[in-house]
Amino acid sequence: MIFTDFLFFPFILVVIFIANFILKNNLKFRIIFLTASSYFFYATWDWRFMFLILTSTVIDYFLGLKIEKSSIHKKKYLILSIIFNLSILGFFKYFNFFLDNISWLFGSNFTYWNIILPVGISFYTFQTMSYSIDIYRGKINAEKDFMKFAFFVSFFPQLVAGPIVRASEFLPQTKYLKTPSHSEFISGLQIFIYGLIKKLLIADSLSLYVDVVYGSPPLFSTETLWLATIAYAIQIYCDFSGYSDMAIGTAKMLGFKLVKNFDIPYLSKSITEFWQRWHMSLSRWIKDYIYISLGGNRKGKFRQSVNLLITMLLGGLWHGASINFVVWGELHGLVLIFEKYFILDRFKDFKYKTKFNLVGWFLTFNFVLFTWIFFRAKNLDFAFIIIDRMYFGYSTGIQWIYTPLLFIIPVVIVAHFVGFYLRKHNKNYLLLNLNSFFGMLIIIFIILGIFVLNPQNPTPFVYFQF
Repeated sequence: MIFTDFLFFPFILVVIFIANFILKNNLKFRIIFLTASSYFFYATWDWRFMFLILTSTVIDYFLGLKIEKSSIHKKKYLILSIIFNLSILGFFKYFNFFLDNISWLFGSNFTYWNIILPVGISFYTFQTMSYSIDIYRGKINAEKDFMKFAFFVSFFPQLVAGPIVRASEFLPQTKYLKTPSHSEFISGLQIFIYGLIKKLLIADSLSLYVDVVYGSPPLFSTETLWLATIAYAIQIYCDFSGYSDMAIGTAKMLGFKLVKNFDIPYLSKSITEFWQRWHMSLSRWIKDYIYISLGGNRKGKFRQSVNLLITMLLGGLWHGASINFVVWGELHGLVLIFEKYFILDRFKDFKYKTKFNLVGWFLTFNFVLFTWIFFRAKNLDFAFIIIDRMYFGYSTGIQWIYTPLLFIIPVVIVAHFVGFYLRKHNKNYLLLNLNSFFGMLIIIFIILGIFVLNPQNPTPFVYFQF
């Protein structure tokens, strides 16, 4: 079950009714019910992998208690937790990638294993690892209530594709009884609908174009490849930020707050700023638990550069077991280093700030667009074919002007600038008054429009594969 499945809507209605009305005065049973609902939500995809989440939960729960209580073996328990989580992640996500590279290195021919990648494994393993690390660092106390910890790991809105939730942000919300106010519920509902629009009307529509063009790039002209790459930039943003909006909105309707995951990233004026606005929960995670753990900027400029490259390499690999993601991550790492030493520190007080920002935005967006080629292409050969045709020479081929782009691009541009205005003036989403007949009518027409206008076969969320 996913947010765009028709079955999700009766599921969430039942969950909201029971959690917010029947169990609103009983914290213990409310958490038990929401945890059971989360396992049911996950089991509809593949019930076998419920036991993987449960195993991870049990082991990290007890290791967390050991890390807190032990003074001598604290580090050993932390290492055990990290090894366990990385072993699970490594086996399911990287085992065949490892065999492939061993085969290439030694000229052998290993038989690949048919391993199913559990949905959301990259997200919940990072959550449990950060929990253990934060206990070790003394930032949080170990959770004594197993059910609350199980709820933290499995909470269904963010379980399969984030945002990556930290224990320090989520577990305190389980300590007191809180059901959403009327305004919070309405706000959550509308945030969810914004996400649904992004996913079904924009991302899924563009996927019909991107999948065909990127599936056979040698067949298409230079103009078509440019349009498909721009379409993919919009698709991946609307797909993933749409999921995040739906997760945040669903959690808010249940009385819980999840962290913001996107902040109008395509208006960034540097790659450093881009990573402060794109997949913000992952950016914070890799900064706090990889970059800083490696030494950050505390050991000189050369070591800082190495740390940035390692961090972005691992950030690329987190997205998938492919050399394409390694190249994507390292390109971002190299530009982050370049910006750090040659631009950001030197141009803090640049006189022509407006001009510099405009140039910075143009270069940043085009670099992000360029690196999305590696992210989306099936393999490096296809990526280089696309780059050659887009940047190094005009190529003829199939000309395909995808007409929905003529509508979608202006909508995305306007939405970014509306978001910029709201952010600048510290305003929230514009809320419809659902107590009024007019407000309810608009919401009903929006929901009907989503299901009438969206493509007949909705695509899986892009980040489910990660």
